[in-house]
Amino acid sequence: MAEEKGHPFFAAFYGSFGRLGQGYLQGQVEKLLHGKKGRLLEVGAGPGFLFPLYGKRKDLQVTAVEPDPYMRRQAEGRARQFGVELLPGRAEELPFPDESFDYVLTSLVLCTVQEPKKAIREMARVLRPGGELLFLEHVRGEGWRGRGQDLLRPLWEKVAGGCQLNRPTQVWLQEEPLLQEIEWESLPAVWPVQPILLGKARRRAMA
Repeated sequence: MAEEKGHPFFAAFYGSFGRLGQGYLQGQVEKLLHGKKGRLLEVGAGPGFLFPLYGKRKDLQVTAVEPDPYMRRQAEGRARQFGVELLPGRAEELPFPDESFDYVLTSLVLCTVQEPKKAIREMARVLRPGGELLFLEHVRGEGWRGRGQDLLRPLWEKVAGGCQLNRPTQVWLQEEPLLQEIEWESLPAVWPVQPILLGKARRRAMA
């Protein structure tokens, strides 16, 4: 698998200033993980901001993939400290067999991947039947907010490591045939990264 070129400047910025929202992010993801046990895959781990959360959970065996070598380098120390298996890997080509995990977590990732529909299919593929895709993602807003995101997207994409503000991610999740029982809540957020959806979807049991 070819390694991504990466975004060294954005990785350095996110690794430093992203810490400001680290506690909030962990708190929201902790809601998603409540009562969960088994094998968890985090897709797009970035610098490993969520790894301390996993260190508290002895009932979860966590694997994480991150394509950007600069982000992954920042995450390596946290992975060792908190017992996370960290691997290179793209969301669109997950290096795992079918039905490998009980849960897959994506947090502020589907805004950035090059092929989001393919990434969603891959996340569903590696889930066991009945397993859950857990997500925290920002999506395109409605009305003037959405139109503003459309206008701002080209500039934002350049300065934010490829992040696209106006993706209808919740629609793509609903369209994925391997997923069912999709539900979410909208979290407080500040435009232009608004709304942010916290939710889950269940892997369909195949006949």
